[in-house]
Amino acid sequence: MKNQPNQSISRLRSGFLLVAALLLSACGGLSGGPPAGGAADPGYIITVRVGASDTQEALAQKYGGTVLS
Repeated sequence: MKNQPNQSISRLRSGFLLVAALLLSACGGLSGGPPAGGAADPGYIITVRVGASDTQEALAQKYGGTVLS
């Protein structure tokens, strides 16, 4: 009967590892394919505060990107 607690712990550990592996594999799945229209990944989109004198060209140069609006 000494092996009974060890077997229970071993089964519990195996079950936990199985559930953890299933959950982790579900997290790594595809998110539905490429964006609609075949658009490429835009990278990062940031929001910045702008002053009245800031131009789109100056902001694009400052942040190294494209101004969307």
